[in-house]
Amino acid sequence: MEDTIMQPTAHRRPRLGMDAGKRSHWACLVDGNGEIVVNRPVNTEADLDAPFADVSADTLVVVDQVRSIGTLPITRARMAGLELEYLTGAAAHEVSRLLVGDVKTGERDAFVIAERRSAYPMPCCPCPTTASRSPPLGR
Repeated sequence: MEDTIMQPTAHRRPRLGMDAGKRSHWACLVDGNGEIVVNRPVNTEADLDAPFADVSADTLVVVDQVRSIGTLPITRARMAGLELEYLTGAAAHEVSRLLVGDVKTGERDAFVIAERRSAYPMPCCPCPTTASRSPPLGR
């Protein structure tokens, strides 16, 4: 009988990074093995709903905007019953510095947003509900 050493799996929770832009939004779905499954612009409700409908229930949606331009992706993700987190600009910048290249695009930003959860063990910020408001800075 041969001894077998079990190797731990690299499986992680799937992450859907959503880069909300002024002109367009971008979605990047990274599966539990770190493979990019979806990487495309999502500019309409139907475009947004497609990846939300195709992901597993344990997929974490990570957004980079929680007000104005970010409200549509948040609303559609909530309607799909998916968990949401918010990645601050400072945290996204830290992760982006770890990647090769410096061109800022929606595609790259969506990947950075999705991969942030793998690069740092601490969680992102909870995504506020549309009814909640943050207190003004400096008070």
